[in-house]
Amino acid sequence: MANEGVGSMTNRIAIITGGSRGLGRNTAVNLARRGVDILFTYRANQKEAESLIREVESIGRKAAGFRLDTGDIRSFDGFVVAEHGIELLRQRQPPISDRGNQFQ
Repeated sequence: MANEGVGSMTNRIAIITGGSRGLGRNTAVNLARRGVDILFTYRANQKEAESLIREVESIGRKAAGFRLDTGDIRSFDGFVVAEHGIELLRQRQPPISDRGNQFQ
């Protein structure tokens, strides 16, 4: 039996912290080009997060961004919604969250 799908990146979701800028953004775009949907966090710049979502979607993949400040432990509870984000990715309804637990 052949190893079908070995090396294939389709039907995968990557979770990237700090995905809206710099290395995180480059990683997200690179993975999207390889067929991976993207779930990422950003600290404060919602416009950059929205820009990344548009870029990933222009490649033909799905993306969702969640606000998470890793320096503020109180923001972690809101990030638990990432599981909900994965489900929304599967349904093609990706959110942008500006407070970690509220979707726009």
